[in-house]
Amino acid sequence: MGRKENIKRTKHLREIKEKKILAALEHAGIGPLDLRVKHRENLEKTKPGINQDMVDYAELIRDFVSPLINQDDNLDSIRTKIVFGITVWNAAVLQDAGGEIYLLAKSHVDELIDETPELGEQLDSLVGRKYEDFEDYDHLISGFEFKRLDDRSYELKATSLSLFK
Repeated sequence: MGRKENIKRTKHLREIKEKKILAALEHAGIGPLDLRVKHRENLEKTKPGINQDMVDYAELIRDFVSPLINQDDNLDSIRTKIVFGITVWNAAVLQDAGGEIYLLAKSHVDELIDETPELGEQLDSLVGRKYEDFEDYDHLISGFEFKRLDDRSYELKATSLSLFK
């Protein structure tokens, strides 16, 4: 391959990588990156990366939302609380990225609170829990799968994406 082909290929791979990041954020319910984060990427202050440490983010999320889940919750309620927890988690991670993105993520949290008002009471404690107990984990939850195993049990899988490494 010549130099021109290498430059062209590198540019193409960079575009693919950017599209994957945007798709992951949209899939996570956060929406597209704002100009501020794009600017950071352009300045190479942030380098998006996958979960290199092989942290089980599904287990982390399960632990993170455990104070919300009651013994008598059905699986639909548990799933709603997990979605709420993931959205709060991502909003807390994005708060470090900039105000506009955080406000967008917080609007998604507000929509979930409108659907399930009891979660509104838990918002501040959950955000505090993220910063106190899970501060070392700065990956966004880019996707998850909630699979019912039977009437009382489920399997949770999660994928993550770092904007800060």
